[in-house]
Amino acid sequence: MTIHGDDAHKYKNIIDFASNSNPKRVSEKALEAVKNNLDKISNYPDSGCTKLREALAGYVGVKPENVIAGNGSAEIILLFCEFFLNKGDVVLIPIPAFSEYEENAMLFGGEIISIKLNSGNNFKLNIAKIPGKINNKIKIVFLCSPNNPTGQSIPGEDVLKLAVENPKTFIFLDEAFIEFSGQESLASEVEKHKNLFVLRSMTKFFALAGLRIGYGVGNKNLIKKLSDAKLEWNVNVLAQAAAIGSLRDKEYIKNSKTLMEKEKQNLFNELLGIPELIVYPSDANFFLINIKRTGFSSPEMKNELLKKSILIRDCSNFRGLNKNYIRVCVRTREENEKLVSALEEIILIRKSIKNTINRTELAGSDRNCKYYPCHDLNEIDCTFCFCPFYSCGDARTGGEIVTAKNGEKVWGCKNCAWIHNPKVAGKILDEISKISKTGEINREKLLEIRLKCLK
Repeated sequence: MTIHGDDAHKYKNIIDFASNSNPKRVSEKALEAVKNNLDKISNYPDSGCTKLREALAGYVGVKPENVIAGNGSAEIILLFCEFFLNKGDVVLIPIPAFSEYEENAMLFGGEIISIKLNSGNNFKLNIAKIPGKINNKIKIVFLCSPNNPTGQSIPGEDVLKLAVENPKTFIFLDEAFIEFSGQESLASEVEKHKNLFVLRSMTKFFALAGLRIGYGVGNKNLIKKLSDAKLEWNVNVLAQAAAIGSLRDKEYIKNSKTLMEKEKQNLFNELLGIPELIVYPSDANFFLINIKRTGFSSPEMKNELLKKSILIRDCSNFRGLNKNYIRVCVRTREENEKLVSALEEIILIRKSIKNTINRTELAGSDRNCKYYPCHDLNEIDCTFCFCPFYSCGDARTGGEIVTAKNGEKVWGCKNCAWIHNPKVAGKILDEISKISKTGEINREKLLEIRLKCLK
């Protein structure tokens, strides 16, 4: 079963930075088209998607016979592998990449050869190294430009050269995020290069993920074979109408590209300003981020941000990555600022706790404090000493009644075996940080934490 990162449907009132769709949401013309076709939902859709393919062909600069429409890009990937792969055929995939390539290839007997992309090179694919790995057994090379989740594009001339030099190998090029990149599509090259197949999506830039619209562009003979093999009525009435409406909305397309260009650069600059993050450049509408220096794993960071009603993509299930990586998409200025602020706050809290734990003396180090070596005044929170117990009065810890500088008899934590033990203090501080985000911290709560950690 494929595990994707877009689980926004599980949560209420969150800002979704996990799914990489247009922050402008759906085109008004798409919504209008859906409303105008509600009376057709009792009818079977046009199985050939005639009007939709005409609109898509005009959009990418080909003929309708060069286009096949699908119930999302995932259906096109599945259909391509089902039709062209036989058991033992070899498939070449640079990783990290969209998991559907590998899973569908393996489903139909494909054997996978992976090319691991290098983080030191911003995960860029050196396509010149691929020909040496291609032999007569390799049936398909899956490429994605811009790549998901790295955001890196592949120069079009490199892809075409690969297609020319390997005429017996299908070059499957996924351009799902190309509208965000400013890069030229290779869809118009499919008749010149018979082994080139270009995958496109309406779920990202046009934000139609809920209606499931994807399409493939290839030479007319290849498209006819796939069209004859696809399921009947695979694209529903409302999805076809919404896609056509979106393609006709030139103002929406223009404004979306302008918004993305502006907000992407701004978010990139803001993220670069957080020294604990390694943010990789991207040609897509998202950024891959290495968070190892924050001290959090990607599942931990996801959970911390969820507490602030922000959902990100945990990239630990991408082959070629690990628990050091997350991915965030570009949203509106206000939403992007909330993400940056949340990251800064989470990282700052962890850094503060770590610094406290690493101190030689965790408590009682301010010898000029009026209440040194400790106090029993409940209204005073000795934050400098970072004593998470307040005065417990439990002699088993090593604490005792002492005389403070002001002559008062107070409970002293100076010789406490627990507060001066970094491991125990670390556990307590972690518990405090969790509670401080959701409720009030008081003496009773801190004593409760102490008992929990001492167990």
